[in-house]
Amino acid sequence: MDSLFGISTSAIAIVCAALFVIALLSMGGIYISNRTMFRMGMRNIPRRGSQTLLVIVGLTLSTLIITAAFTTGDTVDHSISTQTYQLFGRSDLTVNYGGETTEGVFVSVGVQPYAPRALADTLAGHLANDPDVAGVLPYLVEEVSVLNTTTNLSEPSVVLNGFDPQALSALGGLTLSNGEPADVANLQDNQAFLSKRAADRLDATAGDQLTIYAGGREYSVEVAGVVENEFASGVHGFGDTLVLPGIAMTLDAAGAIGGHPGQVNLIALALGQDGRDGVPLAEDAAARINAWLASAEGRAAVAPYVNNAAVSVETAKFDAVQRAEEMSSVFTSFFLLVGLFSVAAGIMLIFMIFVMLAAERKPEMGMARAVGAQRGNLVQAFVAEGMAYSLLAGFLGVVLGVGAAIGLVVGLMRMAGGDAFSFVEAQVTPTSLVIGYTLGVVITFITVVISALRVSHLNIVAAIRGIDEEREREARRKVSWRWIALSIPAMLIPLLGIYWLLRRGFGLPKAWVWGPLGIVAGLLLLLLGSSSGLLAPFALGISILPLSVAALAAYYNAPRRLIWSAVGALLAAYWLMPEGLHNRLFGEFNKSMEMFVISGVMIVVAFTLLIVFNARALTSLFERRAESGARYRSTFILGGLTAAAVATGLALGDIGNGLGAIAYVFAGVLGIGTLVAAAAARSPRVAPAMKMAVAYPLANRFRTGMTIAMFSLIVFSISVFSIVQSNFDALFNGSDARGGVDIVATANRGSAVGDLRARLSAAGAPVAGAIAAQGSVTVFSAPQEVRQAGLEGEWNVYPVLAADSAFFTELQPQLDSRASGYASDADVLAAVAQQPGLAVIDLHPVDPAVFSVYDFTVDGVTITDNTFAPFQVEVRNPQSGATSTVTVVGVLASKLDSRLAGGIYTNAATYTPVFGAPRYERGFLRLTPEVDAAAVAKEIRTALVADGVQARSVQRMIDESNAESRVFSRIFQGFMSLGLLVGIAALGVIAFRSVTERRQQIGMLRAIGYQRGDIALTFLLESAFIALMGILSGIVGSVILSRNLVNADWVTEGGTVEFFVPWAELLAVVSIAFTVAMLMTWWPSRGASKTEIAEALRYE
Repeated sequence: MDSLFGISTSAIAIVCAALFVIALLSMGGIYISNRTMFRMGMRNIPRRGSQTLLVIVGLTLSTLIITAAFTTGDTVDHSISTQTYQLFGRSDLTVNYGGETTEGVFVSVGVQPYAPRALADTLAGHLANDPDVAGVLPYLVEEVSVLNTTTNLSEPSVVLNGFDPQALSALGGLTLSNGEPADVANLQDNQAFLSKRAADRLDATAGDQLTIYAGGREYSVEVAGVVENEFASGVHGFGDTLVLPGIAMTLDAAGAIGGHPGQVNLIALALGQDGRDGVPLAEDAAARINAWLASAEGRAAVAPYVNNAAVSVETAKFDAVQRAEEMSSVFTSFFLLVGLFSVAAGIMLIFMIFVMLAAERKPEMGMARAVGAQRGNLVQAFVAEGMAYSLLAGFLGVVLGVGAAIGLVVGLMRMAGGDAFSFVEAQVTPTSLVIGYTLGVVITFITVVISALRVSHLNIVAAIRGIDEEREREARRKVSWRWIALSIPAMLIPLLGIYWLLRRGFGLPKAWVWGPLGIVAGLLLLLLGSSSGLLAPFALGISILPLSVAALAAYYNAPRRLIWSAVGALLAAYWLMPEGLHNRLFGEFNKSMEMFVISGVMIVVAFTLLIVFNARALTSLFERRAESGARYRSTFILGGLTAAAVATGLALGDIGNGLGAIAYVFAGVLGIGTLVAAAAARSPRVAPAMKMAVAYPLANRFRTGMTIAMFSLIVFSISVFSIVQSNFDALFNGSDARGGVDIVATANRGSAVGDLRARLSAAGAPVAGAIAAQGSVTVFSAPQEVRQAGLEGEWNVYPVLAADSAFFTELQPQLDSRASGYASDADVLAAVAQQPGLAVIDLHPVDPAVFSVYDFTVDGVTITDNTFAPFQVEVRNPQSGATSTVTVVGVLASKLDSRLAGGIYTNAATYTPVFGAPRYERGFLRLTPEVDAAAVAKEIRTALVADGVQARSVQRMIDESNAESRVFSRIFQGFMSLGLLVGIAALGVIAFRSVTERRQQIGMLRAIGYQRGDIALTFLLESAFIALMGILSGIVGSVILSRNLVNADWVTEGGTVEFFVPWAELLAVVSIAFTVAMLMTWWPSRGASKTEIAEALRYE
């Protein structure tokens, strides 16, 4: 991968390496300037092996995520580009003289109208002296049917690729599947090379006899060998189920079989350099050749062969390689984007680890300060220790990151994606390893430095005695002119310079620095967002303002619970506000995917504030009263609220597109509270343990809040992605996704599909009776362009299809919406069948949430209650210049692949004046109820194999497309799930630390009657409380935000998605996360229960 966000990866690696060197130099500076503090920091590493291991594992995550993201980009780039080079072979440039461009997933191949072979000879003669062109490769491409008489397997649609043996042999020829070169020059007219794709489907090997059916005639050929899938062997794509298999023969043989002797319909140019070396020459060579073709001499040379059509050279191979690079960059960017949640959680874990390490070493740090060590010396010790951890964790993170990328991307793609992703190969580049290691270490180092600055502030007496410090309101310190002078050059880094000036120079308390700075920054961001129309700065400004005001209020001893709860509620209300309400209150803004990350962080902050300042109220659920009725009071109240929430969800249903689901989420939260209250009321052992489980974590709000935030952030990101992905999957797999069509049948190029029911009956196929309705359409086989009428915009390539009368009146495909003025869908279809100038259109142009390989969309069309105002579209034949305007009165419901069903459908009377007489090559079939469409499609292919009819089940194609989409979804979810390791590691750190710092408390509890099981249960419940709070806050926030996203125009691009929650998937995520977290804390909880009373009470 060469670039990311438009920046060269080499430049990124250099910058990261420079920052890494600075971090190393700072560590070296500490060693040189103060070896005592350096050794104090380093000696802690081997003291406790298990703790050191836990810290290192916790610090690996940032490096792991970054390395995995870049390795994924390398793998995608390498896999697609390698396949692209193999696919195109020496076909570097293609000649376009007015044919269609068949869009594929990764490549676009232009098949042109038939032209005399002399056109290729003319081009070869002119380019003979061009230093960048090695040769011209003329091809004749036809669609045929093939039967392997040896195995009796058939394939109704195979691309027959005729080539010039001498020209192809001179440029390297074909490669056999065993890696040996194929003997192309001596290929006979009764022989053929089969592509691997064709050989797999026909179970063919060298020497097998094949029968080729074309134009009603049969031809017998022998398999000369099985060759790699490439352009010259008839395979024009990869990684796509719609790519046809190929068979390669001589030009003379292909011309005789296809009925076009002496003609070609695809011409490729080979550049002077092979493989990757030829790509840089493509643009210059194409520009030079196109200049000649546009000149009078060039036009005169080629005009006799192309009916005066414009001729140009396209950089097909170069474009495909560029798409591979773009796709790898998109993958890396998206992985980094979703990985930011895990990186943020990892940073919080690093911060918390060093805060806890400092808490453990307080007496040691206090004594060091007492004997003369300065605060800066403690920072040096922690930085040295942290850098050592970072260097070790970086190596571990790189190894695990590479393993995670290969396991998730290569393993999961090949396992779940099948043949569609068989081309994926692992690739790791040194540049990505350098970026992953250095950037991960630098992020860890910066976090360690900030943590060290925080923990170095301590009260010497309190630290030596091991007691909590009494925090008094910070007073203003004396003015320091030295720091004022130093702050002036530091203004090059504005935030640092301002901080030094106000904090160090004028001695202002922290609240006086950060509070006003936050208010000013918030106001500036608000103004920036308002003026630029960008939501990100505007929303950040609204969020920073209350946080800054609350910090100032807390400084002046305002009620902490009140102000921080209010801030949490305000942030939650803003960030979970539906888009429509936000637009009404604040106006419309531009937004993009960065809002996903920002909103996730702010929602987690909001919920964490609400939890840590209000969770103590949960202890009221654990009261054990003497009276039986009073004992279960909390249970009855919560149970009633749970029932009310369920009833509300049932009543709302689909009202508000997801409000019922939100009610069910709150019912689940209340239901958990009901179960907890019932357990506490019934069991005498559980209630005290539960009260302790809530009380102790809340005694240290910072540590508990950080851990809850970690869990919440990861669960939130996984859940949002899962819900949104499931909703979009449902959009393409709903009951109307087939659009009333069960089978798509396509005839070979140039042949009419005809009356399939009659043809099957004539062939004696019983499946003829399974066809309930049928209709035929043309295929996108000539240049066609469209644009919305009245906008005078650019013309877009888009299929314009003629449909026969049966398509509209017998098949009657399902409509998603219809124009106002029509009583029913049948009326719309009948009108299009009979009246010139009317048309129906596929779903993508009016609902861009439905994917299409074409870019054409319409503006200003609003669909309300499945009706819309009719709109007009101009259609044009760019070859002849003929144009027409059609009025769109219906939108088809089908969500079938746009290459099969995308386009504007009209009648023959409207189509013919612009594009000529229609030839119906594709049929759509609706079957009788309870018939297996896949089985019928297979029988159609078998019965009409000699006629070259390729039949496919619509539902199976939709399922295959969704399966590929789910593969990517699972990869992203697995990638984000790595962040759960952070939350689990955090719980482990807290659990181990809690046992250590609470040994005396454990002894006292045992002395007053707590049993070993009570102690273990208390520690387990503490971890359960933290994990559960994080999980529940993540789920609640994710469901509400997901509903907002699914209903937001900027996500669906104006489309409509019916919201639902994949409960089973969410429950699986929650269950796994909670179970693993409990297992992580079981060991320290068990150790706490074994603490001896006397030993614990004597502990100092």
